[in-house]
Amino acid sequence: MLKLFERIFPGEKHMSSSYPEQLIKKAVERTVDATDPRVRILGHYGKQLRPAVLHAMDHVIGLVDALAAPIPMTPANHATALSLNVMFSSGDSLLDCLRWDVALRDFLSAEGVTEGSVFALLMAKPSRRHIFGHDLIEGKMMSDVPLTVISFDDHRLVGLARDEVETRRILKWRAFDYILVTALNAVTEAQTLRTGLKSRKQLLKAKLDILNRSSGKPLQGPLGPEKQKIQERMAQVEAELSDIGAEDTVLHQHLELIGRTLLASDQHLFCNPETLYIDPMQYLRDASHPKARAVPVQLLHDAQGAQWAIQLVSIPTDCIAELR
Repeated sequence: MLKLFERIFPGEKHMSSSYPEQLIKKAVERTVDATDPRVRILGHYGKQLRPAVLHAMDHVIGLVDALAAPIPMTPANHATALSLNVMFSSGDSLLDCLRWDVALRDFLSAEGVTEGSVFALLMAKPSRRHIFGHDLIEGKMMSDVPLTVISFDDHRLVGLARDEVETRRILKWRAFDYILVTALNAVTEAQTLRTGLKSRKQLLKAKLDILNRSSGKPLQGPLGPEKQKIQERMAQVEAELSDIGAEDTVLHQHLELIGRTLLASDQHLFCNPETLYIDPMQYLRDASHPKARAVPVQLLHDAQGAQWAIQLVSIPTDCIAELR
């Protein structure tokens, strides 16, 4: 399968107008395998999914190709590369990230790297904490000043490879698979909703049957109001079931849902460049603040609303040697 993605997602720029037909078909089949294989019962599934798959492929290729060039991830570069300087408190913390990164350790163990560099995408979660502290305002030191501290945590390396081209290819593969997982989640949620509504309907029907059998028995109070409430709830459930479609249209609905998700791939995984103005104390500042440094960051957003600061990096072997 990786060979398939090496051809679909080459290192150089390559958009849908030039994808070989055989590879488009294989990408469609992978999409079906990863979401709901039952849609193959529908003879038109390939034709219907084709535009959505091409759109998702184009999107992830554009997303990864737009990433800035790698920068050396070394303690020495920590002082000069602003993105590393704000993501790590010191050169030692940068080394600790490399030392304890499981993916890097596994990669080095498997590859036995002795020369050159290892390339990867560095990811870290940005967080903002609001505090009250001391600050210089109009030449006077003031206390209880509202300040915002930005920090970057949960560092990790992904897409490790011996060259940048391969790292970008792996990232395109991972991004495409993430879109497929998002489509699978949408299908699963739809199935869960339908199952839950059917269970509620069966439960309400059982309650109604019990009430009907109990009517007119001695010592039994009036059942009219309770039966009416159950009937109203059943009508509501039936209306919701009607809204999500008849049982015999489930596969058509799933096929349409998969296609919609892939066509909206640029909403489920996207990257926004942003400039943060940060002083040496990691306080967020206005652009006009005398101590503010303009730090360009690339922020990756996913379907769950999570946000990651990302940067392509190269890790030289002399830096790797310090980890041992």
